[in-house]
Amino acid sequence: MEALVLWKVVLPLCCLAGADCPMRRMNGNWKPGLTTTRSCRTRLEFPQGVKTARKQEPLLTADQTWLVANGKDEGRENRDRKQNSASAVAEENTTTNNEASPSWPIIENVRGPLTSEEEAALAAEVQDLVQLQRQKDELEEQLGRTPSVEEWAEYVGSSVFRLYARIGRGRAAKRKMVAANLPLVYSVARRFHGKGLSHTELCQEGVLGLLKSTEKYNTLYKTKFSTYSFLWIWEGMSAAVKKFRHVLRISRTVYETAALVLRHKEDFQSLYGREPTLQELADLSAVEKDTVRNVFRLIRPAKSLDRMMSASDGEEYERQVADPDRSSRPWSHMRVNELKLGITNALNTLTPREQEVLELRYGLDGARPHSRAEVGSLMNLTYESIRLIEIKALEKLRRLAKEEGLQAYLSGSFWDQ
Repeated sequence: MEALVLWKVVLPLCCLAGADCPMRRMNGNWKPGLTTTRSCRTRLEFPQGVKTARKQEPLLTADQTWLVANGKDEGRENRDRKQNSASAVAEENTTTNNEASPSWPIIENVRGPLTSEEEAALAAEVQDLVQLQRQKDELEEQLGRTPSVEEWAEYVGSSVFRLYARIGRGRAAKRKMVAANLPLVYSVARRFHGKGLSHTELCQEGVLGLLKSTEKYNTLYKTKFSTYSFLWIWEGMSAAVKKFRHVLRISRTVYETAALVLRHKEDFQSLYGREPTLQELADLSAVEKDTVRNVFRLIRPAKSLDRMMSASDGEEYERQVADPDRSSRPWSHMRVNELKLGITNALNTLTPREQEVLELRYGLDGARPHSRAEVGSLMNLTYESIRLIEIKALEKLRRLAKEEGLQAYLSGSFWDQ
């Protein structure tokens, strides 16, 4: 009993006095499988792998205890000050990085570019997946319905388990190829900034192109997958910009036709020095005449309701449409103003002499129309000169009307439909 009491009393006193604890020695070493805390107050033993709930601080001397009690622990104050400063700097850096970094793509644990061997292996898995999907489509066409998994597996000559395994490997390979090239999508999207689509929308279209490239890529092309997929990513983003940058959504076919017609129009102007007619454009572009006319009507920019009808009256479209006096037939008033604006734009394409002749001849400036002789006397020109100038100016306007669709104002078909 005395030995037990001695053990319980002497051992804590030795630990508190800083003496070497008897429990620390067993045959000259630490007890196998045990570890002790670093506290000098008590030496508690824990099995290896078990962590203490909190790290205990070392004992303080009497002077240090008095300083802490009176709030004068300079060492601790310095440590706390340094920790707070470090936390503030880290927080500031995190905020700055979050503001500077784009919202998409948020890529974590992105691996480096794929090696040639990895690309070949992953491309083979994806091609196997494409082949399975092609065989499923063939079977669906034969049966006239969606085949079951068992029918699909039997058609490809494999078990259901092996079919699922092949599909899983193919999808995993596609994900790896896409994930490894997401930085490429981000880089290409930066080249389309400021063209009507946000960075996130561009990246979405780029990923769609990247997915298509994984199914089309073949190692026989003898080129890296990133080089091959770049064209698909670029094509997807450029097509999206052409499709969504306007208020009115126009199909891709119409844009391609418009680009072809405009290219032939520029070539004709540079070659002959004049505007081509609709028939000439149709012949050069190998497109029907009505198609060319419709293309020019569709690619016109949309007009805002806040836009002024003309510089003279300073009235907006929205006010005219909302006017109660015009609410019965608002299109008739818009038709007149559109016709005036179209005529003004058409006259601006003429020379100053041709404009003056037509204004005096037909009273376009609000005055009464004049005969050719009266116009000749007012402009000090002969009758024949006025006639030739008038014919030439009218021919220009007639050709421009075909291109701009001004003849629709005369027939009323455009506004009555």
